[in-house]
Amino acid sequence: MSEERLKVLEMLAQGKITVADAEQLLKTLRGAPAAAADEQPEPARPKGRRPGERENLNEEMEDLQEEIQERIAQARQTIRDSMPKVKQTIRDAMPEVDRMVRDAMDAIPDVGRIVRDAVQTASQAVSGGAEPNGSDDARYPAQAEREVSETLPARPGVRVALRNPRGHVRVEIWDREELQADARIAVRATHAGAAQAFAEQIRIETAGEPGVIRIQPIIPERREDASSEIGPYRVDIHLHVPGKVDLDLRTAHGDIDIPQIKGAAVLHNRHGKTTLAGASGDVWLAQGHGPVNIGRAGANLTLDVSHGNTEVETVGGTASVQVRHGSLELAEIAKGAKIDISHGKRLKLGHVGEDTVAKIGHTPAVLEHIDGNLTVNASHCPVSVNAVAGNAQAVNSHGPIEIGTVGRDLVVRNSFGPVHAGSVGGNAVAQNRHGPIGLDRVGGSATVENSRGPITLGNVGGKVAVRADRGAIEIAAPAGEVVARADRSNLSVRPDTPVRSDYTLQCRRGNATVVLPDGSAVDVRGHVRAGRVRTDLPLDVSADARSGQSVSGRLNGGGARITVEVDGGNLNLSRGPGSSPESRV
Repeated sequence: MSEERLKVLEMLAQGKITVADAEQLLKTLRGAPAAAADEQPEPARPKGRRPGERENLNEEMEDLQEEIQERIAQARQTIRDSMPKVKQTIRDAMPEVDRMVRDAMDAIPDVGRIVRDAVQTASQAVSGGAEPNGSDDARYPAQAEREVSETLPARPGVRVALRNPRGHVRVEIWDREELQADARIAVRATHAGAAQAFAEQIRIETAGEPGVIRIQPIIPERREDASSEIGPYRVDIHLHVPGKVDLDLRTAHGDIDIPQIKGAAVLHNRHGKTTLAGASGDVWLAQGHGPVNIGRAGANLTLDVSHGNTEVETVGGTASVQVRHGSLELAEIAKGAKIDISHGKRLKLGHVGEDTVAKIGHTPAVLEHIDGNLTVNASHCPVSVNAVAGNAQAVNSHGPIEIGTVGRDLVVRNSFGPVHAGSVGGNAVAQNRHGPIGLDRVGGSATVENSRGPITLGNVGGKVAVRADRGAIEIAAPAGEVVARADRSNLSVRPDTPVRSDYTLQCRRGNATVVLPDGSAVDVRGHVRAGRVRTDLPLDVSADARSGQSVSGRLNGGGARITVEVDGGNLNLSRGPGSSPESRV
C-alpha cells in the first residue's frame, strides 16, 4: 500500500474527510477517471454509503492490515538477527565494567569503614547509648586501653578543629599558650591480643596551621563481616586550651563538655549530651539524639536539634533554633528570635528583646515577654502568650490560643480551638471555626467572625464588626459603633454608658437583646418576624399578621440610630440591669 493511500485512510479514520471524499481520492490515486465537472451529482442518501463504497473500503482495510502484519514480522526478524550480536557485545564489555568497578573501589578506600560505622551507629542508637551493649560484651569479651598525649603551641584566639569519630570530648581552660590533647583509646575484640594490637594502631593526628590546630584520631581498617575479631572502639579526648579560643568540635556517641570560653563555638554531636557553659562569640550547634545545655551565647545562637531536649539561659544576639522531637527552653534573648519546633514536649520562651517568629507543630508553647512583634504559626498544640509589646499575629488549628496583653494590633485565626485575648492596645481581628472567641478589652476596633462557636467582646473602644454562625454573640460595654449579625444563635449588646453611636443588628433564628441605658439619645427602629417585641422603654410597638411586629421611637431627642432585624426570634429592648421588658403590641 502506498503512503498516499495510507494517509487517505488515516484522514478518514480521524474524521477529517467524508467517505465520499475518501472514495474519490482513492479512485484518483488508482488512476480511475474522475467524474466530469458538469455531470449531475447523484442525489444524496440520508444514510449508508453509495454502491461500491463498502467493497472498496473493505479492500483498503484488508491491505492496511496485511501491511501492518508484514511490518511487525520484519521487526521481529530484525530483533532475532541482532540478539547474538547484542549478547556478544555485553560479554565483551564485562571485563571493562569489572575493571571500572575495581578502580572506583580503589579510589574510595574508606567506603567500607564508612558503611561499617554507619551500621554500628544505627545499632548503638537502637541499644540506647554510646557504650557497647550486652551483646557486644558477650561477642567481644576482651578490652584493651591505651593513652596518647599530644602537645602543640597555641596562641590565644586560635581555632581548634577536632574530628572525633566516636567518644567523649571534654575541654578545660588553662593559662598556657599551648594545646594539649589527652586521648584515652578503648577497643573491644574477641581476644586480648587482637584488642591490644588494634588499639596500638589507633593514632592521634595533629596539624598546626596559621590560626588553626587540627586534631583527628586515625582509625585503621577493620574487617566488615561477622567473623571480624575487632568490635566497637571509642576515643575519649580531653583538651587543654587557652581561655581565648574558637572551638570547632565534632564527635558521635559521646558527650561534649565545654566550660566558659572567650570565642565562638561550632559543635556537631550525635548520640550524646552537649554542654556549653558559655561562649563570648557566636554559637552554632547541630545535635542529634541527645540533650543540649547552653549557659550563654555572647553573640548569635544557631541550633539544629533532633530527638533531644534543649535548654539555653542567655543569648546576647539573635537566636535561630530548629528542634524536632524535643523540648526547648530559652530564658533570655537580647535581640530577635526565629523558632521552628515540631513534635516536642514543650516550648518556653522567656524574654525576647526584638521581633519573634515561631513555627510550632504538635508542641505546647508558652511565650512570656516579647518586646517587639510576634508572629506565630502553630498547629495541633496549645499556644500561650503572656505579653507582646508590638503587634501580634497568631494562627493555629486544633489547639487553643491564649494571649494576655498586646501593645498594638492583634490578628488571630484558629480552628477547632478557643481564642482568648485579655487586652489589645490597638485594633483586633479574630477569626475562628468550631471554637469560642473572647476579647476582654480592645483599645481600637474589633472585627470578629466565628462559625460554630460563641463570641464574647468587652470594652471595645472603636467600631465593633461581628458575625457568627451557630454561636451566640455577647458584646459588653462597647464605646463605638456596633455592626453585628448572628445566624442561628442569640445576639446581645449591653453598653454600660448612654449610647451615642449607631447599632446595626441582624439576628436570624435567635433572640436579640439590646440595652439602652438611661440618657441614651437614639432613634430606634426594629422589626421582628416570627417572634415578639419586648420592651420597658417608651417606644411604639405595632403588629401585622403577615409581616410581624415593629418597634420605633425616639429617646432623649434622638441621635444615634438603633436598627434591629430579627427573623425567627424575639427582640428585647430594655434600660439595663433591673428592668423588666414586657411584650407590647
